[in-house]
Amino acid sequence: MDRNIGAVAILLRDDDRFLTIQRGPECRCGAGMWSVPGGRKERGERAKATVIREVREEVGVRIITANGIFENTAKHACCDEVWTTVYFLSTHFVGYPEASKECPKFFWATLDDMPSPLWPTFANSIKGRTSWT
Repeated sequence: MDRNIGAVAILLRDDDRFLTIQRGPECRCGAGMWSVPGGRKERGERAKATVIREVREEVGVRIITANGIFENTAKHACCDEVWTTVYFLSTHFVGYPEASKECPKFFWATLDDMPSPLWPTFANSIKGRTSWT
């Protein structure tokens, strides 16, 4: 079922910082919390196409290459739904992120220096991680 599948991007710069975004005030889950860009897979869409589309829509960055690095299945506390999220790593992208209604703020973070509060599903997905590669 496509409705509970998402795809997100770890946009990793050469200095090992990755893009985090603050979820906008109209976000139905986790408004004001921090995560990484991405979103819901549309019917018939592949997860890689989802992450490319969502990152472009949310922050204006164009992903050139992305590789799946892991999946996480978890119940979202805000909506009591189980979601599978596919995480993609991209070190090859074009453009600089722009704030939007969906993502009013962004921050280039490291695994040791992330903004808060983190979206719980994202925080749990990366718990114990020391690198993206």
